[in-house]
Amino acid sequence: MKKRKALLFFLVITILFLSGCWSKREINELAIVSVLGIDKSKGGYLVSVQIINPSEVAAQEKTTRAPVTTYGIEGKTIFEALRKLTLKSPRKLYFAHLRMVVFGEDLAREGIGKTLDFLSRDHEFRTNFYMLVAKNNKAEKVLNILTPMEEIPGNKMYAALETSEKVWAPTHTTQLDELINNMVAEGRNPVLTGVILKGNPKTGMDIRNVEKVDVPTVIQIGYIAAFKKDKLAGWLNETESRGYNSVMGYVRNSVVTIPCEKGGNAAIEILKTRAKVKGKVEDGKPWIDIDYNVEGNVGDVECSIDLIKIETIDKIEKVLEKEIKGYITAAVKKAQKDLKSDIFGFGEKIHKADPEAWKVLKQNWNEEFVDLPVDIKVTAKIKGLGTITESFQEKAKE
Repeated sequence: MKKRKALLFFLVITILFLSGCWSKREINELAIVSVLGIDKSKGGYLVSVQIINPSEVAAQEKTTRAPVTTYGIEGKTIFEALRKLTLKSPRKLYFAHLRMVVFGEDLAREGIGKTLDFLSRDHEFRTNFYMLVAKNNKAEKVLNILTPMEEIPGNKMYAALETSEKVWAPTHTTQLDELINNMVAEGRNPVLTGVILKGNPKTGMDIRNVEKVDVPTVIQIGYIAAFKKDKLAGWLNETESRGYNSVMGYVRNSVVTIPCEKGGNAAIEILKTRAKVKGKVEDGKPWIDIDYNVEGNVGDVECSIDLIKIETIDKIEKVLEKEIKGYITAAVKKAQKDLKSDIFGFGEKIHKADPEAWKVLKQNWNEEFVDLPVDIKVTAKIKGLGTITESFQEKAKE
């Protein structure tokens, strides 16, 4: 009898916890947001969302309807604008699958700190999305562009950013946690990668934009946006962006084209890199030493050189060192003289090397950083020549 009562009690308690998914929402009731765009407006913010049309993406027979829909509306706050979007969207916005957040350049120059409060506070947002700045443009226009190959433009930007970071060099993926940490850190300022709209925005909104071999309007990933705390300070060009990523140790694989002694070029595939940045304080003066090591293979030879000779390889290594040092020097000079923003985290290195000296230096670090001596040393090694050593080009000319 006692066993039966105990079993009955257990069943009653269990039933109390089997209340079902009270907060469940069916997929056909949701508008899945792929990209969120945030721009500055007179009244506060212009918020745009790129919503996936599941029926079009999954359809076996394609129709003339676009795979995504974009809505935009203004609000005093981002939260208010997103709620007001229910006036346009027939479904509730769902952000759990958000891939990208794009800031308009005007907003970035004014400051993105307030927008990050909402993104980090709202429980529906994960933190694994990437963030970009629309170079010389509004985020709203970027979200409206239809892209080839990837039906969902948000996926296109996401994949392009990841791929370019892995095999090129002038871009860097940045997620919410990293951005906020770099923004509030002492002796460091954050960066974001840029997204560029090339072509006529009106043409890019038309489905016919992706029906042509030569796509008229495209969105392209590139350039580094340098911030001073939460405000955009300016842009690094492609060369400077490569230099920045080299110092930060972000370069995994890339290609560096170097000039040959007798004209023409050779391309070196970068396969391995190691960057060491050390700070020091001598007689109250801060210094930075950058030691950058790189290994690579000869990937393309479009000039007359004899790769069998050891002295030829030595010359290639020296030219490669000079080229990469030029990237790094250009990036450091741009950050110090033009942007006046410590995007490299040199201040953190000084703090780590001499905490007592940093207590004094940090009071005027912006001024100290501008004139900070930076010693750059680059060491390059060629490890392979590809599947052939001697080029057939000279014989082909005979």
